[in-house]
Order: sequence, then C-alpha cells, then structure tokens
Amino acid sequence: DGAGTDTSELLDDYEEGTWTPVLKDTSEGGTVVATTNVFALYTKIGRVCHFTLSITRNDTQSLTGILLVTGLPYTSAATSSITTGTFWLDNASSDFIGINYQPGGGTYLQLRDTAGVNDYVKTNEFENSRFLYLSGVYTTT
Repeated sequence: DGAGTDTSELLDDYEEGTWTPVLKDTSEGGTVVATTNVFALYTKIGRVCHFTLSITRNDTQSLTGILLVTGLPYTSAATSSITTGTFWLDNASSDFIGINYQPGGGTYLQLRDTAGVNDYVKTNEFENSRFLYLSGVYTTT
C-alpha cells in the first residue's frame, strides 16, 4: 500500500537524550538544592517533548520557598500555563502525589500537591535523602 514511503509521512524530527535538572528554592533567590542519583531522560518528536526524572535530595538547608525543577530540555511554547504530567515525592512521614505545573514559555516546572488547594510543594517538604519521581509531556517552541 506504500504506507510510510511518501516523504510527507516520514518522521524527520526525532531526538532523545538526557537533561540536567537543577532544583531551586524560590524564596531564597533561586538557591540551588543539592541532589544525587539523577536520572533524567527525554524524547522529542516534532514539537512534543516527553520527559522523566528520578532524583534524590542531598541537602539539609532549611529552605521554605516553592520547589522549582529547572533545566527542562526545551523551552515550552508561550501559551497559557499547562499541566504537564505527574510526580511522586517519597518522603519518610508523608508522601506527596500531584501534578507538574509549567508556566508557558519556560524551562522549569512546579509541583502541585493535589491534596491541597493551590498548594505547591515547598523545598522543605522534600526531605534530605528522599526521592522525587516525575514524568510529563509539553509542547516546545
């Protein structure tokens, strides 16, 4: 039937690789939170970028601002803010499960705890030596 032989049907914009996440605290002017065990992958097909992250906090600073995950592999489209995926923050006493929230036109995301109303995960809620797992998808510029 010739499926896939027409050049307009061929996939010509595909990329996969690793990305370098940096965790920051908003209240302290973007103080970087030390991490270990970083495993961050992405796949970009056309303008759609799929990403995953597994990371461990390696930092005992008493930071209280909103936790930002920065360094996404591509800038998101400058549309309205979007929900990009889900996360699980594995804390010793109380885990957080929620959605990734990404303001349009950026390379970072915030974590929204679905148990609260408009409740973003704060840096001090990500305990030292604990894990954060997340995945998502967004449209690039």
